Amino acid sequence: MSNDIKEMQTYLAYISKFISSIPRVVPDGIFNDTTKSAVKAFQREFNLPVSGQVTPETWDEIVAVYKIYKGETPQSVDVFHSNGMNPKFEYIPDVMLEKISEKFFNIPKDRSKAIRKIQKLSGIPESNEINSETWNRILKLYEITLR
Repeated sequence: MSNDIKEMQTYLAYISKFISSIPRVVPDGIFNDTTKSAVKAFQREFNLPVSGQVTPETWDEIVAVYKIYKGETPQSVDVFHSNGMNPKFEYIPDVMLEKISEKFFNIPKDRSKAIRKIQKLSGIPESNEINSETWNRILKLYEITLR
């Protein structure tokens, strides 16, 4: 029995409560056919290379998805400075907004329009700026697209 495998099985078992295409596994620490099937299903669901092996990329995604479903706070990153968004992270909202607009028909593909629409729907004063409140709304919508 392996504690690492048991931890991974525990995460997959929890995720499978929300994603029916992932088979339920018993966290027993044994990497059996059911575990391999669950890993493959997870990889398919999250557009990862389907091998049934828990690669570092697969592991990172399992942990991230598990934390989203458990409602755990992601690791803090200094996204905002006193005068706005950290330039190192300006591309992140673009990627997230693209996914959001694919999932939600009422969110436009255009960045400025999408930001304003999300602000309007969230009761945040409309602007073209991504402040921390707008960022949090974008983040929550993006998390939904991962489901």
